[in-house]
Amino acid sequence: MRALLLVLLFAAPAWAQEPAVPGGEAAEPAAEAAEPAPKATPAVTAASVAQEADAVVTEHCSDAAVADGTQAARAVATVSSVLARVSEVHDATGEPWLLYWRGVLQACIDREERAIEDLQAFLATPDPGDVNKAQREDAERRLRRLGVRVEDPSAAAAPPVGAIVGGGLLGAGGVLGGLGAWQGARTADLTAEFAAGKRPWAETELLGFEAEETGNRATGLSAAAVGLGVGGVAAFVITAVTSKTGAPVAAVVVPTSSGVALSIGGRW
Repeated sequence: MRALLLVLLFAAPAWAQEPAVPGGEAAEPAAEAAEPAPKATPAVTAASVAQEADAVVTEHCSDAAVADGTQAARAVATVSSVLARVSEVHDATGEPWLLYWRGVLQACIDREERAIEDLQAFLATPDPGDVNKAQREDAERRLRRLGVRVEDPSAAAAPPVGAIVGGGLLGAGGVLGGLGAWQGARTADLTAEFAAGKRPWAETELLGFEAEETGNRATGLSAAAVGLGVGGVAAFVITAVTSKTGAPVAAVVVPTSSGVALSIGGRW
C-alpha cells in the first residue's frame, strides 16, 4: 500500500515573523529613547515666583485688606497660594531676596509677626553691590510702619551727627562762657579803679573807655555762650528723637557781628 504524505504549509502572519539577522539570532526590538523634559533651573524658578509675588501684591493685597467678605476671602486665598510657592522655592534655593517677598506677602494677609521676621532676616543678609537696594529700602519702610525700629549698620560704627554737633556746641559754649566771665571780672576791676579816681584825669578817662569796651565784650561772649549751650542741648534732644525715626538732623552756625547765630533743623 502506498501512503500518501501530504505536507501542508501555512504562511505565518506578518506580525509573527521575526527578521533574520546574521548569525541566526532574532533581533530584539530597539527601545525608543525618550528624552526627559528639561527642568527649570532654581534661578529661573526663583525669578518667576518673585514676579508672581509682585503681581499678586499689586492686584490682591488691597482686596485682602478692605474688600467685602467674599472678595477678601478670595484675595487671601490667592495671596496664600503664592506665599506657599515663594516659601517652597526659598527653601529649595536659599535665595535671600525671596525673604523680602515672603515678608511682604505675610504682611498682606495680616501675619505681621511672620512678616517682621522675614523682613528682618532679609535685611540681615549681605547685599554686595547694592543689588537689592530698592527692596531693602522698602523693607525698612515696611518695618517702620509695623512699629519696628530699623538701625542703620553704618550708624553703629560712628556716633550720630547730632551728638557730635551737640557736643561741639556745648564745648564751644563753655569756652566762650569762660572768656565772658574773665572779661566780666576785668570790667569790674576797671570800673572800680575808674570810680576811685586815684589816677590823673587823662588816665581815668581811658580807664572808663576800656571798662566800657571790656563790658561789651563780656556781654557778647556770655550771650554767645548761652546761645551755643541752648543749641547743644537742642541738638541732643533732636538726636534722641530722630534716632527712633531715622529722620535727619541739621545744624548751621553763622557768625555775626555780636556773636554767632545757630540754626538747627530736624523732622520727626
